[in-house]
Amino acid sequence: TLGFVAGVAMQTAFARILPQGAVRIGIDGADALDGRGRVALKWPNDVLADGAKVSGILLEMAKTPDGRNAIVIGIGVNVVAAPTGLPYPATSLRELGYERSAEEVFAALADAWVEAFSLWQDGRGVSDILERWRGSAAGIGAPVAVQQDGVVRRGIFETVDSSGRLVMRDDDGARIVITAGDVHF
Repeated sequence: TLGFVAGVAMQTAFARILPQGAVRIGIDGADALDGRGRVALKWPNDVLADGAKVSGILLEMAKTPDGRNAIVIGIGVNVVAAPTGLPYPATSLRELGYERSAEEVFAALADAWVEAFSLWQDGRGVSDILERWRGSAAGIGAPVAVQQDGVVRRGIFETVDSSGRLVMRDDDGARIVITAGDVHF
């Protein structure tokens, strides 16, 4: 669930670094007030701006020498440029018309991380984190395709369950629960 903590932190940071009212954050499908875009969280670990990836989150877990689990969380934000030649659209804050320094983005993210991690409460606040994450999720209620091990499953993205899994309903009405996969809207 720490990936969802990072997503909530990113949502909060973007809300702080972008001009107030410039970007609508959430699932309502509303366009930005200034016409430049919308920021939403893409399950399980991306941030989209105007439908293009502007940020990604990566988690890696390893065992420490004393047998405990250690998790490293990496968050990347396309501040001045975005990679090209990807199989999906990508953008940067600059391409969206927002001039921000890496230092501004980092400071906003650091503060937002502290708040989101406090809300998580070592796992006791998972439901609060997931509620906040769902409030900024991309694609809930819309068609979705999820690729897993070469198989593509299609349906309607219903929600993210209490364990953070993507829940979709296929054309036959079957409920499909996804723990990992590449998501496309």
